[in-house]
Amino acid sequence: MLRLTPRTLNLVIQLQKVKTTKPWFFRTNQEKTIQSLLQRIGATGEAAALPCVARFLSNSNTEIQKTARSIVRTLLPQLSSCELMHVGELLNSSYGWHTADSWDDITPSEIAGIAGKPGEDGHVAVLGLMTFHRNGYVRHEAVRQLSTLFDGTEFRFLLIRQNDWVEPIAEDAQAAVAARLVDAKVPVLENSLEIIFRLASLRRYDHRETIIRTIDVVLREGNHSALRRIVNSPSRTVRRQIVRLGLEKAGDHRCRLVS
Repeated sequence: MLRLTPRTLNLVIQLQKVKTTKPWFFRTNQEKTIQSLLQRIGATGEAAALPCVARFLSNSNTEIQKTARSIVRTLLPQLSSCELMHVGELLNSSYGWHTADSWDDITPSEIAGIAGKPGEDGHVAVLGLMTFHRNGYVRHEAVRQLSTLFDGTEFRFLLIRQNDWVEPIAEDAQAAVAARLVDAKVPVLENSLEIIFRLASLRRYDHRETIIRTIDVVLREGNHSALRRIVNSPSRTVRRQIVRLGLEKAGDHRCRLVS
């Protein structure tokens, strides 16, 4: 589980104190302080701060809300693929002073407003974060909204939700992934391989079709440069799986793979 450094933890505690203090007169000053602390937390680059930042996504102050969205967009990519798959545990873990708050109370009808409009800063990242919400209705609506996007930024979140324990959510995510694999771009798949190969070890649903289609795309003759990068991936799992699965599959790609 990710942990905050003492410095960032101190900022989070300060933010909590400011948020829970009821101002007698100067509410504007309180909101400015909240925004300033959020920006300082975002500048740390510590993804462990995501649960704290998520509490401000539904804030009534639009500037605070925009700041929180931007920080989610900054922090979420700091997670490795393995960490991303378990970000729900991070969001749902008990930190005492930032649980059972506005994040838990988000409803499906609020998602569009909280995530902002397509193209706005943090839109995809916030929808992606909501696919890990403990409320299945929220996860499902986030998957639906991500399914309308086709620029590749939504792909990893949809891949993970293919294994959701709520079957209708998993089915919608599986359909969205299948649609994208028809003409998938290699860079999108390359950035998602660790998640895709991780699916092979999961038993809730059969993910073989996703893996087969991915291998077919990566091993195409025109994708030799990408194949070379993948074979030299820093991830041991990705290196081993691409070679093993590639050699098991008949075709001219074997010579390229071995070389």
